[in-house]
Amino acid sequence: NGDQVWETNTCCHPKGNNNPGNNNVNGMGQWSNVINWPNIALHSVLTPNKTVLTYGTDKRGIQGARLYYDIWDPAKGIGANAHNTLPNTTGTDIFCTAPAIIPETGEILLSGGDRRGSGIVNDGVNDALIFNSKRETLRRTTSMANARWYPTATALPNGEIFIHGGRAGKKEPIIVPEIFNPKTNQWRSLTGAASPQIISGAESRWFYPRNFVIPDGRIFGMTGSQMYYLSTQGRGGYTLAGKLPPKSTQYTSSAVMFEPGKILQVGGSKNGAVKQPAPKDAIVVDVTGKNPVVKSVAPMKFPRSWPDATVLPTGEVLVTGGSLKANTLVGTVEVPEIWNPKTNQWKSLAKAQLPRLYHSTALLLPDARVLVAGGGAPGPLRNTNAEIFSPPYLFAKGGGLAKRLKIVNSADASDHGKTLAVKYTIGAGQQKAIRATLVRNGSATHSFNMEQRFIELDLQQAGPDQVNVKLPGSVNIAPPGFYMLFLLDANNVPSDGHMLKLNVPAGGGGDNKGQLQVTVSDATVTEGVGSAKITISLSAASNKQVKVRVKTANATAQAGADFNFTNILLTFQPGQTIKEILVPVKNDNKQEATETFKIQLSQPRNAIIGDGEAAVTITDNDGVKTAQSTLTINNVTKKEGRGAAKIIVTLKPPSNRQVKVNYATVNGSAKSPADYGSKKGVLTFNAGQTTKNIFITIKNDNQNEGNETLKVKLSNPVNAVLSPVAAGTIIIQNK
Repeated sequence: NGDQVWETNTCCHPKGNNNPGNNNVNGMGQWSNVINWPNIALHSVLTPNKTVLTYGTDKRGIQGARLYYDIWDPAKGIGANAHNTLPNTTGTDIFCTAPAIIPETGEILLSGGDRRGSGIVNDGVNDALIFNSKRETLRRTTSMANARWYPTATALPNGEIFIHGGRAGKKEPIIVPEIFNPKTNQWRSLTGAASPQIISGAESRWFYPRNFVIPDGRIFGMTGSQMYYLSTQGRGGYTLAGKLPPKSTQYTSSAVMFEPGKILQVGGSKNGAVKQPAPKDAIVVDVTGKNPVVKSVAPMKFPRSWPDATVLPTGEVLVTGGSLKANTLVGTVEVPEIWNPKTNQWKSLAKAQLPRLYHSTALLLPDARVLVAGGGAPGPLRNTNAEIFSPPYLFAKGGGLAKRLKIVNSADASDHGKTLAVKYTIGAGQQKAIRATLVRNGSATHSFNMEQRFIELDLQQAGPDQVNVKLPGSVNIAPPGFYMLFLLDANNVPSDGHMLKLNVPAGGGGDNKGQLQVTVSDATVTEGVGSAKITISLSAASNKQVKVRVKTANATAQAGADFNFTNILLTFQPGQTIKEILVPVKNDNKQEATETFKIQLSQPRNAIIGDGEAAVTITDNDGVKTAQSTLTINNVTKKEGRGAAKIIVTLKPPSNRQVKVNYATVNGSAKSPADYGSKKGVLTFNAGQTTKNIFITIKNDNQNEGNETLKVKLSNPVNAVLSPVAAGTIIIQNK
């Protein structure tokens, strides 16, 4: 189109006025030389092994990641031998995916991507891949229900991964979120959290929504100008939470949680016009209270479209890159700025050598430097390169490098709420540790780091070279996963980060625990009985009046033909916990299959939505069209250390009615919890369904022993009968 393109990996770097040799490092920081990179790093993830996974283009910087991905080991330096560039043999183009670190394993889930391999670009795929950080390999896992391009991934307090937004073919926004369970490798759709007001074509709200787990366990998000809350329980729920002011909005901004429940958003768009000059504006969104509170903070010195915001070990926020006009060389900003939340002041720092525009990333490294890489594909630059920024805290006031504490002994993994003993070395004349902070490993793309968050820790002195550090007790404050633990001295100089895994709680955890929730339950009704009775409940009694909107929605059953459309505002008086409403059901005198419609909750007042969607099943009263159905269960053999055992329950012949059956594990020679995880529940077969799976966790006890057994027993069937053998046997083979 006539624009100038700089092949920045092979030719002439634009001259900066602060090359590393002449940087004024006194309070300004310092940049490395420009480093050649094997791709345009439009996705950058810090792995638990302290390596960096990047991908997005081929080695020439051409858009698409179907062919290659790269792992950089900072410990090996910046040369070619520090990189391991590997072929992507999965067949999935992972360009514009949603990468997230799986909290329990440290592997990285890559959800979605591009259909480029099929000859179609900028359309989503439903593929999901897992990157093994230790083996540096990619493999396929179970696909999502929906194709997605530009979705957001968020690690939840229970160790699952939440996927939201993106679009599929024909520019279709995907409004239904999904959750990936790493233990079963299965996805579930949150139909109750689907809202066309949140994810839509308006303002490109499908484009990497800015989502965060907040202190009450819900997800708070911003996309375009819309703010919202999401619940991930059951089928999910959503609550619209107002609009952002016309200052720093849109997908061209950058956002980071710099303190639990407090989000800084900078640059982007003013009044939602992404093609107009970018603002200098910065806002803080506080979600620690009942409703989000948005306030303007001091503006940046430079207007920035497509900046990258990175939280530092000090709790400050570094903003790099961007330009006055989105993804152009008009008003490029090579000067980074750092924001201090305590003083609400910005400071300009040493100038980088290259502009960083659309598809650039910034990532905090364990040594407290910041990797700034990529940009282009498309754009006026093809930045197959990177620069590394050393913030001012790494330099002594009088010149030279600052002396740094070194963590020499601390736990590599811990439960929440524990106190860690952290030993460190301290040199002659050096300051002792007076602060401890956690920064979550980053996963950055498209001006948004989906993972990073900062947490200040309580610290007590325990000797001349040891401190005791209290970890957060809440999985909502610090969702399980991988963090860098930093010690800081009186000069705010951070140590190298010690990689720490916060374990997934045994019982899950998170997701609105301790909050007053309103929930709707499934129901079944037979034609001709009049009405379906719908139960809406509160998790506890309240001393305030609680209100919630209850509305029907079509599924296979249609309003008017099968049931009466209902839309009411339901009120719980103080002390009430259960309310029931009646939805009239039509009697059509036709032989037909079982049908369903939905009950959806919205607009809660003085409570939050837990499970915000229920299914109402209408069974036909005009003759049973199938023979009596029988439930059977299989036997299975599973080796220790090979994951969960899958038991299959089969219903034959299929029924035109909803069938339910209880199941529970029963000890044999294998005992819970030493050999397996006990489990019980209810399986529900909707009309026409014939199989359901039960996954039982098999423990790896590293003992030399013979085969052991347990049973999974079925009981209390509804609308079906049990086979004579109503229990399946699991044989656990010793490795």
